[in-house]
Amino acid sequence: MESSITEKEKLVQELVDAASQYDGVLQWRQSGHESYSTAKSHKLVKQVQDIAFKLSDEQVKEIARGYSTPAQWKLGNLRSYEIAKRRKILPSCQSHMTVKKASWSQEAILDDAKTYETYSDWVENAHSYHAAKRRRMLDDVKALFNISSRSLSNDELVKIGKKYSTQSEWKRKDRRTHSQAQRRGLLSSIFSSKATCAPKKKKATRKLWTEEAVLADAAQFDTSSQWKEASPSAYTAAVRKEGLLAKATKGFRKAKRGNQGKNLKYSDEDIFKEASKYQSKKEFRIGSEKHYWAAKNRNLLSQLDQANPQWFE
Repeated sequence: MESSITEKEKLVQELVDAASQYDGVLQWRQSGHESYSTAKSHKLVKQVQDIAFKLSDEQVKEIARGYSTPAQWKLGNLRSYEIAKRRKILPSCQSHMTVKKASWSQEAILDDAKTYETYSDWVENAHSYHAAKRRRMLDDVKALFNISSRSLSNDELVKIGKKYSTQSEWKRKDRRTHSQAQRRGLLSSIFSSKATCAPKKKKATRKLWTEEAVLADAAQFDTSSQWKEASPSAYTAAVRKEGLLAKATKGFRKAKRGNQGKNLKYSDEDIFKEASKYQSKKEFRIGSEKHYWAAKNRNLLSQLDQANPQWFE
């Protein structure tokens, strides 16, 4: 029993090392296919992500100490910034970023505002915002972000709205004018007129899968997996009708059991050749992640240990 636990802990640590190379779970899943798939097959994804990606409050504060302004922090390490914001510990994380009020000259306020990507980011995070508000400089800062303080007329809003194909596109690209139009009740009139002008799309006709049609479709393939991938609607129709799936796949050849769940992108020869380039197993895992996890999934690591004595020198 102890050896099985040790093997599991060893696998978890290897997966944590692999996952830690990425900024978060999404990037790990997208870019670290082999290690993520292994974690998923062993039902270890949650355990690995809790270790690899979970930051304590102290770790978040330590990261924040490396930045002098909230904007720099948000730009340099968005994940830790969002965690601090979600846990409501931003003030304590940003305490060392406080700048004395007396230092906020007009030039300093404008220079600080230029470090932010958007006006809303500046308002939410910048200490210079309060100084600008006291000095009545908000219009000057808005000018930096190409924001006009002038309220637009209804005709101007309608003209702007017609540039966008949907309300969501308008809201995403120009939230300020979209909000003005929404407050004045102009959205329905702008986009209802577009709807009447746009040609109606024909509804796609749905194919009716009779038993004969399903059997004819299945006859084009050799295996169930090929059929399911190439013609999912026919396969689903076969599953839904009792006995039809067995009838349709009766002549299919079965996939070899030894290949199920294995990564066949690389041959064993490819894996051994790639592994021989490295001086240690850890270097192999980091440098050729896909080959390493293919070897792991095929139980080739012990053979690789024997074939690469340089790993133990």
